[in-house]
Amino acid sequence: VGFTINRRVGNAVERNRIRRRFRHAVAAESGAFEPDRAYLLIAQRASLSTPFEVLRSSVSEAARASCVS
Repeated sequence: VGFTINRRVGNAVERNRIRRRFRHAVAAESGAFEPDRAYLLIAQRASLSTPFEVLRSSVSEAARASCVS
C-alpha cells in the first residue's frame, strides 16, 4: 500500500500526520487488502479532521471496491 500526499495538502507536519493516520488505518484493515495487489491512497486535506473510524471504514471500503473484478 502506497500513499501520495501532495504539498498542497499542508505543511510537512500535517502531511506526516496524515501519513501516520493512513498507516494506522491500513494496519487496522489489513484483512481487506489482497496480498498480490498494489494499492495507492491519495490524501486530501479532509484526512486531518476526519474521525479515525470514518477514515478506517473508508480505507476498508476502497480496498474492497478495488478487489471486485
